[in-house]
Amino acid sequence: IGKTNDIANGKFLSWNTNKTINIKVREYTADGHEVKIFSVGYWDGGYEYNSDGFVCPSLEITAIGESSGQAVTLTTNSVNDLSDVSFNSTSTTNGQALVWNSTDNIWEAGTVASSGGVSSGDDISFNNLDISGVLGTNKSNNQIKLRSHIIPTTNANFDLGSAEYKIRHLFLSDNSLWIGDDHKIDISGGKMKFKKRKKNIVPTSIVNNGGTDSAALAFAGVGQLTDMKLHHWESYARTLTGLENYSVKDIFQTEISNDWDEDLEVGQEQPIITTSVDISMNNLYVHGDISCNSTLDVSGNGIFSGTVTASGSILSSDDRVKHNEQPIINALSTISKINPKHYFKTNKLYDASNNFTLNDNGIPISTSGTTLKMNKDYTIETGIIAQDLINISELEFAVMKTNPLGIDYNSIHCTHIAATNELHQIVKTQQTEIQSQQQEIETLKL
Repeated sequence: IGKTNDIANGKFLSWNTNKTINIKVREYTADGHEVKIFSVGYWDGGYEYNSDGFVCPSLEITAIGESSGQAVTLTTNSVNDLSDVSFNSTSTTNGQALVWNSTDNIWEAGTVASSGGVSSGDDISFNNLDISGVLGTNKSNNQIKLRSHIIPTTNANFDLGSAEYKIRHLFLSDNSLWIGDDHKIDISGGKMKFKKRKKNIVPTSIVNNGGTDSAALAFAGVGQLTDMKLHHWESYARTLTGLENYSVKDIFQTEISNDWDEDLEVGQEQPIITTSVDISMNNLYVHGDISCNSTLDVSGNGIFSGTVTASGSILSSDDRVKHNEQPIINALSTISKINPKHYFKTNKLYDASNNFTLNDNGIPISTSGTTLKMNKDYTIETGIIAQDLINISELEFAVMKTNPLGIDYNSIHCTHIAATNELHQIVKTQQTEIQSQQQEIETLKL
């Protein structure tokens, strides 16, 4: 095979198709010989041709030409230059590799078993590595390049650096750094600020897109807004139309001051208020007590989440700041529309329709099963509900559009005075009528 093409005499120039080999055995006798097909024989006598016997055939293939479909012997040159190696395309499948068959001592097409990959104990060295375009290394500058986010598989379980081996430099863009679930370091307008998010309200960006506290709590499976974590707000926001791609930075926006309990600018000089200096400021956040020996003048709204205690109260009432005054009419009728109520007042916002379950002692229990504490989680009051007052057209103006809603009780009080005056006038008129009727009765008696 491989030298000449003489099929009649059993010679082939190439072997690239399936072939059948028939071995013919000749029987020799003294007078002649005849052909036996597929016979096994032996000599009967000596080794001379004129004796009777059988010739046992033998077949030896010394070489098979290196054509398509052939197995070949790989030498050093064959490994370095595989141009003389080919495989039968009908028996080779996509994804196979050249593997060593130690049984037959040949290289052949095969599949590398998955268990034959790199194990955890193997040492591997690469000059450059690129993993699906996400993680890459470069030997020339000793850098690892990231093209995606780094997300741990479990929460708060892995470190960056250690007590002994620290990260030398950390370069961040002018975005934000969240520490825990509540606090944020923010860069805005070239200034660094420390912020703390409000936990008892629904973020403004979610409210503006139809989100509600009850829907958010139901989605997250928690009982109070204070139990809502950043990932809860992010997941809930993405259920709202227009917010499908919102992230935490879109929900808690730097410029929306109502979403932050604390917003402190680094390096900002904090004024010391004394009795000899007048100070004007846009917003004043007090996290302790206020002690004022003179006058504290607030020209805007004062919002208090707790109790305001004063030894005296004087409200600005100068006619020079009040104009177009009109008397209050039908005050008695207006006051009769007010429906004062007795209630638990919490320092956290719940759904407007919320009614607590009470334990055997009449103490409210949250939806998460926690017993609320008097004077810490709630107080007991009698008062007016702002949402009810909005529906009274004559007193709608007295509702303060703050969060939570507030009521200008001074306006309610003054309306009560007007109603009392109306009632007094009615009583006086009735007294006059009674006196007149009494005189008529006395006259009739005579």
